[in-house]
Formats: sequence, structure tokens, C-alpha cells
Amino acid sequence: MYLTGHSATASAGVSPLTAIAWGVALIAGLVMLVAWIGALIRLGQLHSWVWFAVVLLLQLIGLGIIGMVAYALADPKKR
Repeated sequence: MYLTGHSATASAGVSPLTAIAWGVALIAGLVMLVAWIGALIRLGQLHSWVWFAVVLLLQLIGLGIIGMVAYALADPKKR
């Protein structure tokens, strides 16, 4: 057996810190999904079809946070 500097136990499993990080990422992803669906439902109720399309399309191409921030800053409900 050759010594490579890596522990056999560390490479065999997932470290607790990695497991916690994945858990936090999973929870954050679920919260974002719920918020996104809620935003789309609210935009549909308000008949804001342009904002609905912008938020939906930006999320589908991976830029969803840009659409959500733009909508929050514009706040079309005040108009």
C-alpha cells in the first residue's frame, strides 16, 4: 500500500461539513422555488402578464434572481 497523503476514510465518505452545506443548499433551493411559484401566482392574479413573462423566462434561463430583484425594485403595485 502506497501512502499518497490522503486519508482512506476521508475519501470514502462525505464529511459532516459537506453534508451540512448540501442540506442548507437544498433548503435554500426549496425556499426559492416556493417564492418563485408564489410570485408567479401573484403576478397572474394581478394580471401583470409582462412581469409574469419576464420573471418566468429569466428563471428558466438561469437568471431568475435578476427578474425577482427588478420586479421588487420596480414595485408595479404602487402604480
